[in-house]
Amino acid sequence: MFFSRVRLNTNLRKTQLAMASPNIYHGAIERAFENKQKRNLWRVDKLRGQYYLLILSKEKPNLEVIVSQFGYKGETGEIKIYDSLINRVDEKQTWRFRLVANPTYSVKCDEKKKRKSNCSYIDKASVRMARKEGVTRWV
Repeated sequence: MFFSRVRLNTNLRKTQLAMASPNIYHGAIERAFENKQKRNLWRVDKLRGQYYLLILSKEKPNLEVIVSQFGYKGETGEIKIYDSLINRVDEKQTWRFRLVANPTYSVKCDEKKKRKSNCSYIDKASVRMARKEGVTRWV
């Protein structure tokens, strides 16, 4: 697995649009891989005052695609082999991390309420957890 990061140039119009509409990043990430439609994990994170696009993937990406749209001229991005980090993790170690999540749960849709709720043509809907105790249980 590979862990990649690209420093984002937030002065670029394309980057500003992508920050407001993350599906733009999603499309660029898809184009960075030869085999399309793989499940790559990614997010934008702020590290030491700079925004980065972080990508975890099974395949090595072509970061030129992403840097040319959202990065700084002359930079290439960074790619590290993620397995070497994972192999160093020991069950007796303590690690700190930040979790960014969107906790949801599925509910069965009532036929009468379909028009009023966020249910569509499927039988279930994804509902955002709003109460703290539900989110705590989810994590």
